[in-house]
Amino acid sequence: MTHHILLADPNKTIRLAAQMVFAKDPDVILSTAMNSFEALDKMHLLRPTLAFMDEELAKQLCSHLKRLPAPVLILKKPFTSKGLAEQVRHALRALDEQGHEQRDSA
Repeated sequence: MTHHILLADPNKTIRLAAQMVFAKDPDVILSTAMNSFEALDKMHLLRPTLAFMDEELAKQLCSHLKRLPAPVLILKKPFTSKGLAEQVRHALRALDEQGHEQRDSA
């Protein structure tokens, strides 16, 4: 199953590192945003499976977080590319398991 992930972070290096990490992963399509306005637009336009946001961007969007079309995980720095990849995969597994549980109970 392919998942669309949105990474919102003002740091270009972090966005590029994440793109390199997920470039070879056929199960992840990664989109990025550099500010809260772009993140909000992309959340509604792309409707990602999951979003990861820089702590400051999440604070700027706190009044919108409950109405966003995807779960948002807040990234606390510092973190590594490998750590981000592990967090993404862990969150996706949890979402997949939750989806299976919801389908099984229907």
